[in-house]
Amino acid sequence: MPQLTSEEINLLLEAVETWKEMMPVDGHELAEMMSGVLLGDKEQIKAAMTNVHEEARRKRILRKEQGILIQAKLIQIRDSRDVNEAAEFLKKGDQ
Repeated sequence: MPQLTSEEINLLLEAVETWKEMMPVDGHELAEMMSGVLLGDKEQIKAAMTNVHEEARRKRILRKEQGILIQAKLIQIRDSRDVNEAAEFLKKGDQ
């Protein structure tokens, strides 16, 4: 199995950081807001906005938690690989 380089791992860490911060909005939530706008129903618009905000907050928190776990695993892989490279270097130096 091919191994990732430190540069590739760092790129993945940056990508996960960006992914964690993205604001998810589902199509049905957007449709609900637009329906309220078209009907002129202020209460429907307000309720839809509240629902969108709460769902986005929940998804953002979940995404951040998942992102932290992914980043931790990537750091663990990177550090393990660096330790293995250092051990190989030291073995060669002892010979």
